[in-house]
Amino acid sequence: KKRGDGLVFILDEPTRGLHSNDVDHLLKVFRCLSSQEYSIICIEHSVEVIRSANHLIELGPGAAKEGGNIIYQGKVEGVAGIKESKIKSFL
Repeated sequence: KKRGDGLVFILDEPTRGLHSNDVDHLLKVFRCLSSQEYSIICIEHSVEVIRSANHLIELGPGAAKEGGNIIYQGKVEGVAGIKESKIKSFL
């Protein structure tokens, strides 16, 4: 495959159970893949990973029957202005 070539990686909670050093290494791998024009979709609760994203989609407003709606989508720093956001105070 050539750079990216339309390949998308989809990861569900890849940092679960990882030591913070391993999370740092994973983020380096993400940056490397991204620089080679691969796409990465990551379902994650780790604030460190969320901060490093170039696009954020926050679902909510809560879990289970309370969730499933898009609260925010866009650049990570943009979530700060969203009243309904549950994660803005952590970022």
